[in-house]
Amino acid sequence: MICPMTWTAQARPGDEVPTPMSLVDEVTRAGYYPELVLGTLNTAIAGEQILADLVQAETVFDDASTGT
Repeated sequence: MICPMTWTAQARPGDEVPTPMSLVDEVTRAGYYPELVLGTLNTAIAGEQILADLVQAETVFDDASTGT
């Protein structure tokens, strides 16, 4: 299980907002580098409160066997 992160990038000390567990769970369930995704969100959110979220996994696989 991934531990919830605390958003701190560019935030003032004491302004950190914990990651909603529902968002951590959704990102983890998507299964595509969840630590990287949550770390990127850490930078993008910069201490702001998350009011709503949508996790949409759009993984695309290149079929190397077709030669295209």
